[in-house]
Amino acid sequence: MNDGRTMTMTGQRGAIAAADNFRSSLDIVIPAQAGIQLDLTGFPPARERQDCRVNAVSSRHRVTASRSRGFTLLELLVALVILAIGLSGAVLAFRPDQDRQLGLEAERLALLLEQAEDESALGGMPLAWVARADGYEFQRRELTVDGPGWVTVRGDDLFHPRVLPGVARIQWLRADGRVPGYGERVVLGGQGIQQLAVGLVLGDARLRVERYPDGHFGYGPEGAAG
Repeated sequence: MNDGRTMTMTGQRGAIAAADNFRSSLDIVIPAQAGIQLDLTGFPPARERQDCRVNAVSSRHRVTASRSRGFTLLELLVALVILAIGLSGAVLAFRPDQDRQLGLEAERLALLLEQAEDESALGGMPLAWVARADGYEFQRRELTVDGPGWVTVRGDDLFHPRVLPGVARIQWLRADGRVPGYGERVVLGGQGIQQLAVGLVLGDARLRVERYPDGHFGYGPEGAAG
């Protein structure tokens, strides 16, 4: 494309140079030999003719380039729309089942609460459970430099702080007939609570984790009671 334009410009420059030479020969040679005087006043100088031709070519080039950019932008927008539709389909296809995902979290919480209660009863160091809207942690009562106190358990394979996945939430709590708030400590074990129920929600999925009368923890639909 550029080579063709360069050849065209070269040809134009050659034609302009030839016209200049022809004009010079008319101005000099013909009057000297035949006594003929030509009036070339209306014929523009070579530089002006060259500028006009270059400007015309540049204008055509700008129009073509603008059209090319317009078509390219339109094609880009179409490609983006197609890509967005494809991604939406992929998200819907690979989105985890909310009921199953919430069931896994409810099962994990029930197992952790039961294990923590067993360790509290047998280990002599009480454990407590502290809920947040988006997760929970376990605390252990230990002897610190300031005396006995509750310390968040960290670095433990089981009882480390946890964050619920995605938009899963702890929606409500009930412990021994009262409603503890987020951040309030629920002591487990023989000297701790006897009844505990936790409501989990993820989208339209809802489950409850609770301590049953026989002392073990389980989970089920939110409306069910053990």
